[in-house]
Amino acid sequence: MAEIRPFKGFCYTTRDVTDVLAPPYDVIDDKIHRELTEKSDHNSVRLILPTGDDPYENAAELLKRWIDSRVLAKGEKPAMYRYHQVFQSAGVSCTRKGFIAEVKLHEFDERVILRHERTLKGPKEDRLKLMKATRMHLSQIFTMYEDKERAIDALFAQYETAPPTFEGKTDDGTLHRVWVVHEDDNTRKIQKLLSDKRLYIADGHHRYETMLALRRWLKETGAATDNVDFGMMFLIDMADPGLVVLPTHRVIHSVKNFALEDSLTKLQEWFEIEMLPQLAADAIDELLESIKVPSFIVADGSGSMRLLKLKEGTDVATILGVTAAVAALDVAVLHGFVFEKTLGIDRKAQEAQSNLKYIKSTEKAVKAIASEDAQAVFFMKATPTSQVKAVADDDDVMPQKSTFYYPKIASGLVYRSVD
Repeated sequence: MAEIRPFKGFCYTTRDVTDVLAPPYDVIDDKIHRELTEKSDHNSVRLILPTGDDPYENAAELLKRWIDSRVLAKGEKPAMYRYHQVFQSAGVSCTRKGFIAEVKLHEFDERVILRHERTLKGPKEDRLKLMKATRMHLSQIFTMYEDKERAIDALFAQYETAPPTFEGKTDDGTLHRVWVVHEDDNTRKIQKLLSDKRLYIADGHHRYETMLALRRWLKETGAATDNVDFGMMFLIDMADPGLVVLPTHRVIHSVKNFALEDSLTKLQEWFEIEMLPQLAADAIDELLESIKVPSFIVADGSGSMRLLKLKEGTDVATILGVTAAVAALDVAVLHGFVFEKTLGIDRKAQEAQSNLKYIKSTEKAVKAIASEDAQAVFFMKATPTSQVKAVADDDDVMPQKSTFYYPKIASGLVYRSVD
C-alpha cells in the first residue's frame, strides 16, 4: 500500500511567506497572475505559470537563480511538513490539518493511489513540459487517507505547540502555517501507519498523471534516479473536521433551441418538479442540503426557480449505464439526465465546456442568472467525501468539477527535486 517518506525540500528562507504564495496554477487567470507577479520578484506564480517566448526554460533558469542566491534553500535533513490552513467557512473559523511528504507513485490499476476524475490532454502536456524543464515538483497533489483512530494527527500534535517554521496568508484570507518535522521516531511511526492504507486524490489529477509521465520519460532516457518513483503530496485524514467541501454550480449557455419549459416537461419522467420563489444564496444551500435524494435547483431569469428531485425507484445505474456509486451522485444525475439525455450536451462538449461554465460561489451563481449568455443556472450541493471514496473504490470516475475542496493548497510552501 502507500509508501511515504520524508524528503529534503526546497523552501523560501523567509519566515513570512505571504508575498511568495500562490493558488494552484489552474485557478489563476490573467488578473490574478498580474497581481501575484507584482507582489514579489520571487512569487511562486513565476514558476508554476511562467511567461515569455520559452516559458518552461525561463522557469528553470529562474529556479536556478533563486537557489543560487538562497532565495530558496534545500533542507539539510529529510523532513515531513506539517501543514495547517486556517480559514473561514460559512462564517465559522476552521483549521484543516494535514502534512506534506513524498509518496511512491503507482499506476491507477495498482489500486494504491485512487482517482475519481477524468483528465484532459492539454493540461498534462503543459505540466510535463514544465516538470521536464525544472526537474522539480512545484506543487502538491491533494490526497486523503482513512485513519479512524486519528493516530497520525496525534503524533503530529506535539510539534504544533511550537511556533510554525514559516507561515503566510493568501489573498482569499487563508492563513497557511508549516512546521518542518525532521525525520525521527514519530515520522517513522507515521510511515508505518500509512503502509497499509490507500490514498485518494482529492485535487491534482492532472499533476499526478504528469508525475507518472515524467517518471516514464526519465526512465526511457536513462536519466532516472530513485527520486522519480516518488511524488510530493499533501495528505489529510478523511475525518479531519476542517475538510470542507463546497458545491460547484453549472451555467448552461449557447444550447441551440433551448427552452427550459420544454426541458422540464421531458424531465418529469424522472424527477419530481416543484416551483419555488426566487431564493437567496443561503436559502438555496440550506434547502439542497436538507434533501437526501439526488436533487438540484434550476433558474432561468424568469423570476422563479424549480427544485428537481429524483423520483423514488428510478434505476439511475441502468438508465445511465454507471456504477451504483456514481448513480448516487447529484452531479452524475444532473449530467446524465439533464445535460446528455435532455439537452444533448455530450461528454466531449462537457469537457470542452462548449455549453457549460462552472461557478464555485452560490452568491455569484445567483447573480449569473441575469447574465446575457446564461440560459439557465443549476444550483448543486457539495459532493461529500464519503461519495468520493465510494466512487474511487469502485474504480470509477465522476463528471468534471464534481468536488471543490476549500481552500486550495497553496503553491510556494515547498518544492521537491526529482534529481
